[in-house]
Amino acid sequence: KADMDMRGMVDEWAASAVAQAAMIKKLHDSGVQIVPGSDNVAGFTIHRELELYAEAGISNADVLRIGSLDSARVVGVDDRTGSIRVGKDSDLVLVEGNPLEDISAIRRATLVMKGNTAYKPDELYKAVGVKPFLESEDI
Repeated sequence: KADMDMRGMVDEWAASAVAQAAMIKKLHDSGVQIVPGSDNVAGFTIHRELELYAEAGISNADVLRIGSLDSARVVGVDDRTGSIRVGKDSDLVLVEGNPLEDISAIRRATLVMKGNTAYKPDELYKAVGVKPFLESEDI
């Protein structure tokens, strides 16, 4: 019986996820400002959240803007970050692949730039005790 209850719950969760994706797409198409994140510490879940926006039917270009410039606007720092412009902070992430074609490319960082300093992602992961998705030399 517990097995049957669990299967029913999984079906219910799957239906809920489909409904949530449709709602996110409808809100986006209606002009409602959407930004990723939660009241928790930022981490790898933001990658998945952006992928879910794309899976909901939001274009990859819009998803990338939502995760950068739109987010900066919402917190009031778009005058200094969120887009590549002269005079703005030069924090960038170089990824393997083209996220405009494959949004999952955002998970494949090959270089991180913070100001005038470049970092290898695997070194950053090790510094904070996180196992990287891929080692730099494997990319």
